[in-house]
Amino acid sequence: MMAILFAQYESQKSIRLLKSENLQAFKIIQVNNIMGDIINEVYMIDEVTGKYVVSNNIDLYQHIQDTVSQLQKDVQKIQELVYFSENNKTAISALTRLIDRKIEPLKRITSASDKSEKQVILSQLTTKDGLKLTDSIYLSALTIQYELEKNLEKSIKENEVLSTRVLFISWVLGCTSILAIVILASIIIQRLLRNYNLIKDLHLAKMQIEQQSLVKEQFLANMSHEIRTPINSVIGFTNLLQKTELRDDQQQFVNLIKTAGQNLLGIVNDILDISKIEAGMLHFDKNPFNMKECCYTMEMMYYHQFSEKKLSSNFSLSPDVPLNLIGDKERLAQILNNLINNAIKFTKEGGVSVSAELVSKNGQKARIRFSVADTGIGIMPEKLGKIFDRFEQAENDTTRNYGGTGLGLSIVKSLIDLQGGSIFAESEPGKGTQFIFELDFGIEETNELNSFISAAPQNLIPSKNHMALENVRILVAEDNKMNQMLLRFVLEQWKVRYDFAGTGQEALDNLKKGQYDIVLMDIQMPVMDGYTATEMIRSDLQSNIPVIAMTANVLPGEKEKCKKAGMNDYISKPLNESILYDLLVSYSKSENSTDALEQSTPLLIDKQYLHRIFSGNEEFIKEIIEQFLLQFPKEITELEHGVKNRDINKVRQQSHHMKTTLSTVNNKSPLLDHLADLEMAEDNSSYWDVIQHKMNIISASRSEMPA
Repeated sequence: MMAILFAQYESQKSIRLLKSENLQAFKIIQVNNIMGDIINEVYMIDEVTGKYVVSNNIDLYQHIQDTVSQLQKDVQKIQELVYFSENNKTAISALTRLIDRKIEPLKRITSASDKSEKQVILSQLTTKDGLKLTDSIYLSALTIQYELEKNLEKSIKENEVLSTRVLFISWVLGCTSILAIVILASIIIQRLLRNYNLIKDLHLAKMQIEQQSLVKEQFLANMSHEIRTPINSVIGFTNLLQKTELRDDQQQFVNLIKTAGQNLLGIVNDILDISKIEAGMLHFDKNPFNMKECCYTMEMMYYHQFSEKKLSSNFSLSPDVPLNLIGDKERLAQILNNLINNAIKFTKEGGVSVSAELVSKNGQKARIRFSVADTGIGIMPEKLGKIFDRFEQAENDTTRNYGGTGLGLSIVKSLIDLQGGSIFAESEPGKGTQFIFELDFGIEETNELNSFISAAPQNLIPSKNHMALENVRILVAEDNKMNQMLLRFVLEQWKVRYDFAGTGQEALDNLKKGQYDIVLMDIQMPVMDGYTATEMIRSDLQSNIPVIAMTANVLPGEKEKCKKAGMNDYISKPLNESILYDLLVSYSKSENSTDALEQSTPLLIDKQYLHRIFSGNEEFIKEIIEQFLLQFPKEITELEHGVKNRDINKVRQQSHHMKTTLSTVNNKSPLLDHLADLEMAEDNSSYWDVIQHKMNIISASRSEMPA
């Protein structure tokens, strides 16, 4: 009897120890999971902080605060869950101190006086020291995870020993007791092993998914670079060839080559858009924009296409549509461009009408219905349900007769769906098609009168005064020989002095030996890429020379990646001559650059610019000048009142409106820089003298206005 009682006592004791070890193992698993969350949260703070510093988006700032709060809770959970050895206690304490150092700048945010100070504080997290601190947290967390996994393995081994002991003692108590304990012990061990294996499998699966995502992103970047680089050469050399004297048939051939290159570029962009949508890499901005400006830009952009095909056009904006909206203007333009291009493509006679009207308005939100209608070939009823599918065309011979990939409408629908909108089509064969879509926008609060705004087509090359770049010396880091030849022709037209470097290392060597004003840096080069070369220019050479990135990679985040590497600006391939010229002038240190522009560019109305934009339409140009002379003096008066009363918000808002008004009649006016400075002016006593000085310059422009 005593032997049985002793056996029962030992059995109960072993079972209690077994349960204790199982509980400890379960807690270790919990800690391991939470430690993974901590690693992700630290990296999330760096990622979102970097985006906030660039965009100043208040939603991103709140996201940062929420992530920090969750991070602190997870650290507290770890300290409460498991009894740690002295070594583990030391490691946890070290991790806690590192995390406190990481989020310490965020504790000072509440005392920050304005957004700029918050950005300065948050930018500390994205410095090299901040990123090194993140790496230290990551290594410390991995060390703790490794120790926990060792403890888990030890616990499993101890469980196996205890299970064996329980089985031996249970044999004394009888076959029934033995069977029950064996089953219980087996279930516990199997669950522990299964949980442990699940953790390992989940960890491996997570790593594989992340690796696949990186591989896909890199593939898209490489594909973009490899395809867009030769297209850049084709379009660039075609533009140069068009400027030479050609026979009529040669001019026709060149136009066909250019059209084919642009179509190919459009196909590449469509494929990249689809890939970004699939990968969840497509982001939508919420920025203020003017609906009237957007409609007017569309009308001007397609003016020549309508004229060439002798089609009528009608762009209408309902009076009840709020003009100042908040949303993604670029994505709206992409949707409208796709639909208008389709309408023009499939319409031989008649015309195209584009309209926008208010569906509903609720507080600071508005739902707007857009319509793009044409009198083209139409779509068969049985095909209407499939036109938004990928690679679908209304007819089998559509691609052969009209071109295209069948991706355009699919992209349009995805862009609309991702913004919570809707789209449908109505059509009758032979009579035309109408696409109708609805989107939600925020309404910007403003009391300012809406100015008459125009935008120059982006592919227009501005009238250039070659003196602006005559004394500028540029280092071009580019390994592609075709691109080098293209840039050589362009730079020689502007009388720029230049040298080429085929690798990032050659660029560094050239900078050590010679003096340059600007570096044009290709991203993907052999031996040393553009990112590494720029980082070494900043760190090893201690040089602040302006570096402008050139890349065919159009994936999201590329511009931010360039800025993070130390580059000053970014231009995508195929290179736009107008944008490249403006960048070189803006970053040039040459005195001729500023003086020549100020001497050659009118202060207010630039009639040559207006003639280029509006194709010499004298009546329309006269109407724009009359509107400008009526509006701009009033805006100067309003700005003067804001400066006099030291109303910084009014100064910023009014200078912004004046920029758009002035750029309508002169996109190179020296006053635009002064207005841009006022738009970003700081509200402190020392800066108001600068504001007053710039106000005096702007006020003096009244004397330049014709009677």
